Amino acid sequence: MQAGKISLIVLCSIIAITAFAFVYPNRQGKEQTNPNQDPQYLIEARKNVIGVWYDVESPLDVVEFTQDGRVI
Repeated sequence: MQAGKISLIVLCSIIAITAFAFVYPNRQGKEQTNPNQDPQYLIEARKNVIGVWYDVESPLDVVEFTQDGRVI
């Protein structure tokens, strides 16, 4: 009885690890590289964030968002 439980646990573990090995790499390759694939709310948010931003408590920490999507 005990050996049956252990072999069932081992079998389920092997199936779970195998499924993870096939699913995880496929999800990593689905990055959005084309900006036209971005949702509309992200496109609008990018238009509103462009400019130079700094922290009131630490004014030397400056972040600049450019029109071409770069962050400096």
